[in-house]
Amino acid sequence: MMQILLACLNTAWAQERITDIRFPNLGKTDPHYLQKFLNVKTGAFSDSAQIQHDVQMLRNLQLFSDVSYSLKDTTGGQVLTFHCQELTTLLPIGNFGGVKGNFWFQVGANDFNWLGQGNTLGGYYRYYDRHSFEGYLKVPRINGTRWGISLNGNRLATIEPVQIESHYVSFNTDRWSAITLGRYAFSQHLWLEFGGGYIYERYEKNLNMSEANAPGPELAEFNKYLLKSVFTVDRVDYFFQYLSGFSNEFTVETVLTEGEDDAFWKILNIGKYYARLGERGNTAVRFRTGLSQNKDSPFVPFVLDNYITVRGSGNRVSRGTAEFTLNAEYRHSLVEKKWGAIQGVGFLDWSSWRPAGGSFSGMFDKENNVTFAGVGIRAYFRRIYNLVLRVDYGISVTDTKQRGAARRSFRHRPLFLIAFVTHPIGAQVPLT
Repeated sequence: MMQILLACLNTAWAQERITDIRFPNLGKTDPHYLQKFLNVKTGAFSDSAQIQHDVQMLRNLQLFSDVSYSLKDTTGGQVLTFHCQELTTLLPIGNFGGVKGNFWFQVGANDFNWLGQGNTLGGYYRYYDRHSFEGYLKVPRINGTRWGISLNGNRLATIEPVQIESHYVSFNTDRWSAITLGRYAFSQHLWLEFGGGYIYERYEKNLNMSEANAPGPELAEFNKYLLKSVFTVDRVDYFFQYLSGFSNEFTVETVLTEGEDDAFWKILNIGKYYARLGERGNTAVRFRTGLSQNKDSPFVPFVLDNYITVRGSGNRVSRGTAEFTLNAEYRHSLVEKKWGAIQGVGFLDWSSWRPAGGSFSGMFDKENNVTFAGVGIRAYFRRIYNLVLRVDYGISVTDTKQRGAARRSFRHRPLFLIAFVTHPIGAQVPLT
């Protein structure tokens, strides 16, 4: 009798254990890669809370439009099946926008699940005053280990408006770089990147866009060497177009320039926080703080710009050696369908900066801070990786003559923005 009872108990215990984990109908993603992110393992007892946690972990990989699970009882135990609807991750890049008399566009392609293991391979061409291009490869986990690597090579060519001795001067700026970063993941939510690279910079005065007899060099060239480390915490959960949680990225850079004794350093911290409000609302807040060596130079690192800090402010309006920026927005889903959603957006952006060679107290002078508010609309497509069509319109809270959400130089003000972003890579709009 005792043997029969023990046999029954063993059978019951065995049936509560997970004997197999499956990912059926995957067309591209490697199931062995997905196994690395699961806390539930074969041989463990079935735990619905733990399984639901793994469902969210799989969603956070942003490789699937939706993830669900099912359990099937067998004589040997339970079979756990994750049903993952794969996203289209091989995509073209097509971004464009502009203001009166000034237009930019970007074309290229990305694969955000290269080799089926969450790797990113891509490149693009961009016309933004001048011709730029970039190619990149990112492998977060080499052969499923905690180690990864990223490679990046680009040419960034722009027209940089600066102010020297109260004169407005524009430079044709070329920046070539080749950068390699190693990566170590402490967990899915916490990782460190470290490495460096080579940078070549060339500044040539643009005589057509500068004041006559403006000061500054006619031509300047620099060979530079970069050391960089990035520490990232990412606890953001994704559920279709809704986000909740927080992330923080802390970056330290040191640049050594040939022919100069002093090294240039820069620290940048970007924190983001998301919260759901009701069934259709979502708040998003970004804090961006930066500090660098306080050189009295026209080419300091922090910049007031539409696509980096404040929507509506214009194109490279001002520069500084320290920065504090707050971006806040509320998103509300107006339409929700199986294909995606349309959201209305209201936003408020504020930024202040320390002028080159100035003091921290100067960050709060009227000429060194701006506040813009505005509205926008987003169209999200669930079956394609991060495909978002967006239009934003911003207006200065303190000077209503400044409006738009695109680029501004010292010579003109923006009038309007039409910017459709078919992928966020290369489009540095806040709160993506």
